[in-house]
Amino acid sequence: MRRLIQWTCLALLAGAVIGLSGCPKPAALSVSNTVPANGAAGVDISAHISITFNAAIQGSLILQTLPAFAYSAVWSNENRTVTLIPSALLAYTTTYSITVQDAESANGSHLDSPFTFSFTTEVSGGEGEEEGEEEGEGQAEGEGEEEGMPEGEIEGEVEGETIRSQVTFTTTEQVMVNGYMVDSDTLWRVEALEGAVPENISAALQPLAVNPNGLDEGPIRVSWDGSWYAFSSERFDAEASGWAALAIATGDLSGVVSIRTASGVIHGNQPSVTNDGTTVVYVGSDGPHDTDIFVTHLQGSTWSDPIVLSTDSPFATHERPVFSQDGETVLFNAGDDFDHLVVCEVNMDGSGFRQAITEANAPAGSQASQVFSPAYAPDGSIVFETAWTSGEQIWRLPSGSGAEPVLVAGSFTNDNSPVVLPDGRIASLWMGHPDGNDGHHLKVMDANGQNDFMLTLPSIPPNIQDVSDFGLGAGAW
Repeated sequence: MRRLIQWTCLALLAGAVIGLSGCPKPAALSVSNTVPANGAAGVDISAHISITFNAAIQGSLILQTLPAFAYSAVWSNENRTVTLIPSALLAYTTTYSITVQDAESANGSHLDSPFTFSFTTEVSGGEGEEEGEEEGEGQAEGEGEEEGMPEGEIEGEVEGETIRSQVTFTTTEQVMVNGYMVDSDTLWRVEALEGAVPENISAALQPLAVNPNGLDEGPIRVSWDGSWYAFSSERFDAEASGWAALAIATGDLSGVVSIRTASGVIHGNQPSVTNDGTTVVYVGSDGPHDTDIFVTHLQGSTWSDPIVLSTDSPFATHERPVFSQDGETVLFNAGDDFDHLVVCEVNMDGSGFRQAITEANAPAGSQASQVFSPAYAPDGSIVFETAWTSGEQIWRLPSGSGAEPVLVAGSFTNDNSPVVLPDGRIASLWMGHPDGNDGHHLKVMDANGQNDFMLTLPSIPPNIQDVSDFGLGAGAW
């Protein structure tokens, strides 16, 4: 539910008809445009559906879709337009009816009556379906991909093949705000391809900002399939001004969703998002521990009240949550202080809490060290950072009971915050490059630690001096 604003009449307008309340009646709210248009036929099954009102919506919005389908809602046009992004392709040759049961504008006005429009989707192409049956989905080649994603995306892991992938990261600088120096984060993405140039996500999203002078807060993570980004920001909801709140952006950077429950925005950090954009996990401080892992789910046009996933943990702090590829479990760090972090895992309903990797997993003769920054690999193994041997290095715990951790790349030390790309390659922040000026810089290597290359260095445009070491993201491009 969007923020409710109660308005009062401060002065009487000449000639206005005044009711018993002493205020002129606000103009009725109405729908001014829809895409697709009412009665449209042959609509693409991957289409987004938008509804534009004659005034900004800042109160409730109640929608009904028949047949029902799951969707994410993205607001734009100064809160006058809501775009429904279906979580899956619509059905072929089907008439969909969308009814706006009620909505409330910033001045408190409502629709005089429900508004309904309908459209019919395209007829399936027989030849395309036959070709797509080899892909196991009965769809033509290219269908089934997320709307707005860059061309060339490949889902899943392909044995022996490099999948177009991306890494998300954050840089931090000091800026003056109201007479104080504060950290200002810039959010980035870059294709995991040697020579690729990082793209400034913060700048790309600026036209969508509600609070243009607000600050973003990293880390930024991307869903496994690349269709959504999750981060915290002051820029995309009026209630987030001065205090960053959770937000997710579409993969093509055309829309931002402020994560709002019926009570308002969520002031959390370190969020991750599922492929369909309907589930977000994050770190918050209003649970049973000092910090906890929470989850919220999209339910229609609002998000559910957060649920604590780390209730059964014996530790005081919890951080860096990341989803498994199927979205069924979450890995995260937990500990009582920074020197004794372990890796934990929990199911999405809070059950099955376990300590997945601890100092007890260290090989014989290793030095004591925290286990840090876990990430799932497509093969079910867990990649992580620890200093068990020669400084911070990247390790892997293979899947299966009784498996022993193995060092991924012994030649790299001071190697931090690993994430795993959809094809199994590993991205991390390496401080050991001779041209890195002792900063953290983005490195990509094969799953076995070979064929490495750098994506950021002071000498590589845009000449990034240091990448913030509080988490990367990885997904399809």
